[in-house]
Amino acid sequence: MSTQEKKTRIIRMVNRWNKVRWNHRKALRSFSSGAYFTITPEDVRMWSDNETKPEHIHCYIGIERKKMYLILIDSETDKKPLTRLDNSEFEKVVIREFSNDLDIFTPDFIKKTVDGNVTVNEALSRNLRWQLMKSNWISEQIESSRDMQVGIARVFASPFKDLENIVRANPSGDIIAIMGLKTNETFVNSHVPVEQSPYQLDLCFWGIDSNKQSTDQRLLQDENTASGPQGMRGPEGERAPVEDLTQIGPPYNNRSFSMIN
Repeated sequence: MSTQEKKTRIIRMVNRWNKVRWNHRKALRSFSSGAYFTITPEDVRMWSDNETKPEHIHCYIGIERKKMYLILIDSETDKKPLTRLDNSEFEKVVIREFSNDLDIFTPDFIKKTVDGNVTVNEALSRNLRWQLMKSNWISEQIESSRDMQVGIARVFASPFKDLENIVRANPSGDIIAIMGLKTNETFVNSHVPVEQSPYQLDLCFWGIDSNKQSTDQRLLQDENTASGPQGMRGPEGERAPVEDLTQIGPPYNNRSFSMIN
């Protein structure tokens, strides 16, 4: 597939989600097609090699053949329209499938975590809330926001330094991003038109030890975008804190989100 064909594919995926996100049945099916996506240490190092280090990683939601994908691009590269990226810039765009083969509720997964700025229980609660409430939440988002053209998020913006903290603690371990629902007091008390639900779609970033089997996965503390818990010590005994800093668009439409502007 040529570079131009790949760009066309990405644009088609992002635009497809923009249509699907207004249809409850199709949106629910898309979100149910997986549970998490991965970011590798190689991805983080590649984005770190920019002449100007990015402040965020943008995670765009896309749909292809009824399956959800996340298109990842650093905020510096995303300042240019996708169609204007040269080959070296376009190499920094990563497509990840929303996968469905991880159980975060197994004892081995949980027991190796420790509380960060968000507790392990809160992080797991957000994911459980998403699993139990996503059908109603999707419906509420569509109906309460249709007139304002807000609807379900199209992109997540996550602080890049938080991904770096995970890789620094465990240079060989992958990062997994899991969706959840968190209470957002800013939304509840502001003019943003989310009248039907006090919850916001969220991402939890967890560092895992890729050298272990899936039944013995370890989590690293991460100062990342959302609710992730943390755990295992890195090579130097380092533990990275977790912060909830993810923004979503819409309603936070940033002009630097070139794929939706």
